[in-house]
Amino acid sequence: MSAFKPFQNDSQSVGLGEFTLENQGEQVNLYGSATFTLDKQSLATARQLQDVLSQIIAYLEAHQAQTLEKSATQQQQASHVDEVNNPFL
Repeated sequence: MSAFKPFQNDSQSVGLGEFTLENQGEQVNLYGSATFTLDKQSLATARQLQDVLSQIIAYLEAHQAQTLEKSATQQQQASHVDEVNNPFL
């Protein structure tokens, strides 16, 4: 796995087994699915996932996420979005 840094680079994404983690502004998206079986590849994938989730938790705690409500975060994100005219109309 590459050196994925949650919340650090808007264009960064990484594949982890069948999961994809993707930075997007003030959020990290995780999508996909995974099957863990009793083998060393599953153990390695689970450890990598645990490492990334630990990084996400540390970032959230360092930025006082435990004191913020989701609606406040969504409003802050929306304030950074500019509407543009559709060039195809």
